[in-house]
Amino acid sequence: MTGLDRKIREEGAEDLSTDTVMRVTGKAPVSFQQFAQRHAGIWMRELDSTMTF
Repeated sequence: MTGLDRKIREEGAEDLSTDTVMRVTGKAPVSFQQFAQRHAGIWMRELDSTMTF
């Protein structure tokens, strides 16, 4: 099992991509980092609206 983990971590053994996002949405896929950066403002506004002091 640790051998598999090492192959995934060090060699990217499961670093696969498909065309599913493009086929389903018609838009190119983006990384999670890109998605998070684009939507950070929305999450921050929601967080601010739920905070009470």
